[in-house]
Amino acid sequence: MENSILYEDAHLTCVEQFGTQRDAVIVSFGEMLMRPSPEKPIWAGAPLRKLGFAGIGFVAKAENWFPKDSIHNAAAAVRSRIANYPARIGYGFSMGGWAVLNYAQLFNLDISIAFSPQYSINPEEINDRRFSRHFDPLLHKDMAIIKQKCPGFNVVVCDPHDP
Repeated sequence: MENSILYEDAHLTCVEQFGTQRDAVIVSFGEMLMRPSPEKPIWAGAPLRKLGFAGIGFVAKAENWFPKDSIHNAAAAVRSRIANYPARIGYGFSMGGWAVLNYAQLFNLDISIAFSPQYSINPEEINDRRFSRHFDPLLHKDMAIIKQKCPGFNVVVCDPHDP
């Protein structure tokens, strides 16, 4: 099956991967080093395809932690694509794990699965500075994960470097 680009700007690409399952759609967010490519258009695309799940994949064009304006601009196209699925499941790793929790409410996700998400990369909010060099105050204002941003059921598999 072919994929379809739903949204693209200077910061990210959002791709729809079609599937045969109609009971759930997976909204995935790529990790920090993944870049948009025809070979790997969305995070977890190969397993989703094997399982028959449709996927909406966000892939960043840099280590940018999915800027709010870009995600909100993509949301209109994405929401109309996922609205008719009985279940909407979010999935991400690292930078993508942060994004799936941070944008769970925006996409009305029922379940969010986040592997090794960062709480924030703002050096004023964290002690772990591994990713702080990517912090841009213009792009990442109010980026800390808080309960109100991630309603629904959340599964978080934490980073062993971040107690």
